[in-house]
Amino acid sequence: GRAYCDEPGLPLISLINEGKLTWCWREIRGEEPMRKAWTVWLAGKRAADPRFAEGHETDPLRIDAADDALLVRFMADVERKLVVRQKEFLRRLGVKAMLTNQNGGSNPAPLFIVGEDLYDYLDIHFYVDHPQFLTKPWTLPSRCDNQNPVGSSYLPYLNVAFGRSPSKPFCITEWNFSGPGMYRGSGGILTGALGALQDWDGLWRFSYAHGIEPLRDDQGAPGYFDTASDPLGQASDRASICLFLRGDIEPLADAVASRVERTEHLPEDGKEPTVPPDWKTAAWQTRVATTLGNATGWKEVSFRETRKSSVAPVPLAANPAVDFDKARGSFRIVTPKTCGGFTPSGRLSSGAIDFDVGGVAATVWASSLD
Repeated sequence: GRAYCDEPGLPLISLINEGKLTWCWREIRGEEPMRKAWTVWLAGKRAADPRFAEGHETDPLRIDAADDALLVRFMADVERKLVVRQKEFLRRLGVKAMLTNQNGGSNPAPLFIVGEDLYDYLDIHFYVDHPQFLTKPWTLPSRCDNQNPVGSSYLPYLNVAFGRSPSKPFCITEWNFSGPGMYRGSGGILTGALGALQDWDGLWRFSYAHGIEPLRDDQGAPGYFDTASDPLGQASDRASICLFLRGDIEPLADAVASRVERTEHLPEDGKEPTVPPDWKTAAWQTRVATTLGNATGWKEVSFRETRKSSVAPVPLAANPAVDFDKARGSFRIVTPKTCGGFTPSGRLSSGAIDFDVGGVAATVWASSLD
């Protein structure tokens, strides 16, 4: 008997879940409404600057790459107009919830600027070992990379940290270390620790269950995402609760924000950079964010000047709570209430506990209840 706009259980609303135009660009670029919108947009840009996109491919049918700078700029302008319309419509209906959008995948700088200007909070998703389907979408056979989340260069859980703004709440409403990835047991302890250190505002694992069946002992079956039927997922969630919700790890004291500029200059290589820099591992030692220049209390560095460096542009203090051995591909967490870690093999000492996993990659942790 209550309208959705009056429902306190809906405090956050994402307008279009994972709605990036680049994800479906090949399917829509030839349709008349989209081609017309592209033509009008390009003409408007060139009316303001006759040299806009000079030397760049401007035929939408010949633009493929999701990081194509011209396509990303177009998408950002479409997003800006769309969100203004949607927000006005929802507010007229009486919706009081905080609103956001563009929560999936990469985070190019022009889209971050739109979010900083228009969204009430920022949201982003990440997956480790998301299934890759070999024949038909969401149908077996599938594969996953099975990359060690410590030793590999593929670090999506660190990438998303730079999608945060110092001036807005920040949530991750979808994250998972998906099944049947052999490293998924480390997901909860890694994500819970990072969320606590970065002082994020919310974490939602996708998902607990897609239906009632995984909750029944005689019907539950392993899947890509549901923790209800995955003992490793359930165990690692308890680590997240202790580290993130209970606060077993304190937020980092230092904070650095990468400042992006409002510019119409297209990158020389024609590819739009995303906000995560190459020094992303600094997120374990300092709080990180991206800003337009309103990061009060944060040290600001230039996005353009620092994004390609592998060295953080600020001094990094040692973090006694979290320690990584990249050569070995292991990590450990030591706090007064939670100790443990992950190792691909052998022995690991982590404060109050010492463990040996033999030749099998495993996450081991213990938490005190008092």
